[in-house]
Amino acid sequence: MADAVELRRIPLVPLRDDVVFPKLIVPLSVGRRTSIAAITAAMEKDKQVLLVAQRDPQVDDTTEQDLYATGTIAEINGMRQTPAGVQMLVAGSQRARIVRFVQFKPFIEVEVETVADQVGEGLEMEAHMRSVKSLYEKYVESGAAVAPGPRPDARPEAAHAGDAQRHRTASAAVALP
Repeated sequence: MADAVELRRIPLVPLRDDVVFPKLIVPLSVGRRTSIAAITAAMEKDKQVLLVAQRDPQVDDTTEQDLYATGTIAEINGMRQTPAGVQMLVAGSQRARIVRFVQFKPFIEVEVETVADQVGEGLEMEAHMRSVKSLYEKYVESGAAVAPGPRPDARPEAAHAGDAQRHRTASAAVALP
């Protein structure tokens, strides 16, 4: 007998140009009435929403076909009202797949099942890591701005200007699982 899948109801917030991943903390600005209603409902319950990317960011009144099927359950860590809508700080917790749309008004509510992260191993993962590191090094070498960040193996001398590029390039390898 197969394991029963536990479904959960949760408000959905469509994202026009953003993707939020688990373990990522990001600020988001939301202006649509349905999105603000979803955030309000989440704040009254458990402060969690499903963040899902839209296929076409130009669409205002999203339907099932306008959204990707997989998103990230996120906790709202803070929010404030602005004249344009709501600004909030969210922390992605886990991926989830939409099983069924429950309602679209006054906000989108869905039933979801959580999706376990699949971490690859072996040669394929090593190849992906080398590829990401190479792309990151090319990005840094192009002169593009790179936000400095703490590293688990950070050395005090790495913060000096002469080591800045090597420090940023090494960060790419450290940040990967």
